[in-house]
Amino acid sequence: MHGDPVADAYAALIPQHGFQRLASMLKEACGRGLERVLSAPQELVHFIEDMERFPVWLDAKLIEQGARIERNAYASAADPRSCLPASRKRPYGRPRRPLVVQMSPADAGTIIPAGPTQLAPAT
Repeated sequence: MHGDPVADAYAALIPQHGFQRLASMLKEACGRGLERVLSAPQELVHFIEDMERFPVWLDAKLIEQGARIERNAYASAADPRSCLPASRKRPYGRPRRPLVVQMSPADAGTIIPAGPTQLAPAT
């Protein structure tokens, strides 16, 4: 069909079960567990097992490093006042010190406050 034999086998059940039923079974299997799907077809079991299998060609350490860098970049872009209770927020007239992400090979994504009179560029 489309080049994914496991997904294609599940999609081939549409004439028997209908698209809505197959979609709801897949949603239930992903959300509540495969064992919660009553009379799950073997194709669904294979499809879920195939999705849960971690590919050998993926580098888990590289994925975690990228996620850490992305979290730090997001944290530096977020308004730090949004995490404080309403009573602790700064008045709007008072300037805030910007946050800067400094990248280095040893510890990528360290967040530091910039100096009071300068905007330090990310290096």
